[in-house]
Amino acid sequence: MKHRITTTVTTQWPIVITAEPEGGYSVVCPTLNVSSQGETIEAAREAITEAVELYVSGVLDSVEPVPLTIEDVRPEQIREVEA
Repeated sequence: MKHRITTTVTTQWPIVITAEPEGGYSVVCPTLNVSSQGETIEAAREAITEAVELYVSGVLDSVEPVPLTIEDVRPEQIREVEA
């Protein structure tokens, strides 16, 4: 008989929200290298939350570990962005 154990883990990753000159906000989670955007700060927060959830869901379906902190990010995963 197989048993399946389900657990919920809550992790918080830092995000950076930037006001865009043409309007709206861009948002990035540098730990996961995930980004999104929104017309308002709240919309940007909601968008990055959804993007992170989709990213983590995809990673959990693969064999790649989910980075827990910025120290877990490999150098090849880091990319420069213009401020």
